[in-house]
Amino acid sequence: MGHELRTPLNHIVGFAEILRDERFGPLGNVKYKDYAADLAASGTHLNRMVNDVLEMARGVDGRIELAEDDIDTEETIRAAAAAVNDAVTTAGLALTLDIAANLPHLWADPRRLRKCLDNLLSNAIKFTPAGGWITIVATADAFGGVNIDVVDTGIGIAEPDIEKALSPFGQIDGELNRRYEGLGLACRWRAS
Repeated sequence: MGHELRTPLNHIVGFAEILRDERFGPLGNVKYKDYAADLAASGTHLNRMVNDVLEMARGVDGRIELAEDDIDTEETIRAAAAAVNDAVTTAGLALTLDIAANLPHLWADPRRLRKCLDNLLSNAIKFTPAGGWITIVATADAFGGVNIDVVDTGIGIAEPDIEKALSPFGQIDGELNRRYEGLGLACRWRAS
């Protein structure tokens, strides 16, 4: 199914990029170049969404293969924070790190941990109004694991909606679905 979705989408993105970059000459009207850029960006975004849906489907089926390795937890957290720094600044937010000294390494899949951090930070940015803050708190637990919390001054989730928001593809009904994009892919993960 992934091939059936990705192949035509990759063609659309590729042709849009050719038009946007005017590889075969000027398009004539500058608006066409803008439209092609929008089409390429939308196609790339849709491709990421398709990949997320397919990955979630593999997870539901229990077919995710982990590539576990020794992870420098602090380095991974700092890299995730650095990756969203521009988005945080653009949104008018403050991002701080509260990382415990001597945080242990984890034995986990580094790509999946990073994806989880990226999703949590993306949501914090998306749902926190300008002037707010986001803090990543990382502490060691009593069993040699690590607790990572992304805390923010965003709009929050009402207590009755938490279970739905954390379910696969769960989205809270109402105005938020119309104002914010996303697939409702939750991140529940524990590694030690």
